[in-house]
Amino acid sequence: MLGCGFERCTAIHLPEELIAPNVYLVPGDQAEPYTLRDRLGASFTMTLRRHRRLNRCFEKFEPTLESKGRLRRGVLANTPFMLCSHDDLVEEVLGDAGDRSTSHAGPGRRRDHGCPDDSMLNQHLWLKSES
Repeated sequence: MLGCGFERCTAIHLPEELIAPNVYLVPGDQAEPYTLRDRLGASFTMTLRRHRRLNRCFEKFEPTLESKGRLRRGVLANTPFMLCSHDDLVEEVLGDAGDRSTSHAGPGRRRDHGCPDDSMLNQHLWLKSES
């Protein structure tokens, strides 16, 4: 991430799609066709579901990854950056979703990262509170 934090990290959409596609993606009947062209000019059409415009809390993964030594921070040309492996990020997000399914904190309570601690049963994986 260059010049921004995980609040802009679209890589977290992959675990969203794996864990709860019907929460994070529009319904299947609203899927849209996309034509992709490879470098040789061949065309492929895929039907994809767009992401819903939900208020997420992706930045909550920064301190956890950093405490495990899986996130590096620095400055390049006066611009802050963060660097982590995509595999580490996806593993952390999927692990958090599993932790939430057995959480004893209860709906609405907050962990130290300041984001809601709702269970998967309520299908609010890492959405920000609307309040």
